[in-house]
Amino acid sequence: LRVKDATKWNNYKKLSSQIQSRIKSSYTQLLVSESVTLHNWYNPYQTHTAEYMEEIRQYVNKKDFVAISFYPFLMALHSKSEIQGAFDFLHQQTTKPIAFSETAHNATPIDIPAFNFYSNSTETEQNGYLETVLLNGAKQNYEFIIWWCHRDYDKLFEIFPDETKDLGLLWRDTGLLDENGTQRNAFNTWKMVFEKPAK
Repeated sequence: LRVKDATKWNNYKKLSSQIQSRIKSSYTQLLVSESVTLHNWYNPYQTHTAEYMEEIRQYVNKKDFVAISFYPFLMALHSKSEIQGAFDFLHQQTTKPIAFSETAHNATPIDIPAFNFYSNSTETEQNGYLETVLLNGAKQNYEFIIWWCHRDYDKLFEIFPDETKDLGLLWRDTGLLDENGTQRNAFNTWKMVFEKPAK
């Protein structure tokens, strides 16, 4: 919204501020935030990049915690070092608590000619991303991490309206389980980390 329509963005900020104030007046202890896409903040495709990045930094730091949506493949981030660059950037932008409200990485290649989009990924790369986000979460004491798609949604995809099929392809194969319920390497990593007894 900030990129496409500055007027609507400014109106949205006013609306958000009013909603947050009303929530806080009723639930004074409730922590409130709004999800921001790290892939767009870290690697923005628009003019006035520095101005945009600074505005987002100021905006997220007004919240009780920084809520992040991150899909590295959407900005062609594939290697662990490329992805770690995005995490390092995030950690430099705030001293607030961080939470990943949604994240995932594809386990198979994605080819969407209508969007001129191709992402060549593998199950191994997906697991590498999950290891990276979990390691950063442990080091930086993230509030929580939500992996957006537990299982590939091929069955659901079959009944998507035609006009949403291209969009649906972006996340169809990002599950910790494939469409048959078979566990991917990332599922085993998730279980290993979250089934550890607390220290």
